[in-house]
Amino acid sequence: MGEVVEPVGQGSPEGPVGQEQPGPVPEGRVAEDSVAGRLVLDDGTVLVGRNGEDLRARALRLLAPIEEDRLSRDLLAQGLSPQEVAERVGTEVRFVRGVRQDMERGEEIRPVTPEELVYRRAAGQISTQEMMERLRAWPYTFGRVRGYDGYESGSWDDIIGVQFYGFLSPEEFAELDDIAQSLPQPPEAPYGSAEFWGY
Repeated sequence: MGEVVEPVGQGSPEGPVGQEQPGPVPEGRVAEDSVAGRLVLDDGTVLVGRNGEDLRARALRLLAPIEEDRLSRDLLAQGLSPQEVAERVGTEVRFVRGVRQDMERGEEIRPVTPEELVYRRAAGQISTQEMMERLRAWPYTFGRVRGYDGYESGSWDDIIGVQFYGFLSPEEFAELDDIAQSLPQPPEAPYGSAEFWGY
C-alpha cells in the first residue's frame, strides 16, 4: 500500500516563498525556565506566557492536530482507508474522513500559517531566525467586517493572536507591525466610519 511518509516539516520545502514547510532544528533549542510560563528561546529571548501559561506546552498542543491532519492527508494519498489512517495516526476516523472530504473538494490541507511558524519556534522545531525571516516575507492579509455581524480574518490576525498570548517579544511584534503597516489595508466598512454614525 505504499510507504509511510515523514511528518510535514521533515521533508523538502513546498509552497510559495515564506510558506515552505518548516524544517527541524536540533534538540535543546528551547528551554523551560523555573519561573512559571517563562520560555528561553534559541537566541536568548525570554518569553513569558499570559497568566503564567506554559508556552511550549500550548504550542505543542496546538501543533498536534495540524500534524495529524497532514499525516492523514499523506496516508490517504497513499491509498490507505480512513480506518487504517486513524489507527496509524492515533486519531478518530471522523477526523480522517473530514480530511478526505477536504481533499476531494481540492482544498489544501492545513497550509502553513504565521501562527504555525510561531508555535514551531516556541516548540523548538525552528529557530528564531527562520521564524522571523519567514514572517518578514509573509504576504499578510487583513481581516475585515462582513455584513453587520461577521468578520473574515486575515493572516495578520494570527500575529495579533500569538502576541496576545506572549509568543512574540515586543521587539519582534513591533518589527512585524512596521512591515504590516506598509502593506495595503482593506477599505473601511461604510457602517464602521464616523460618517455612518453621524459624528
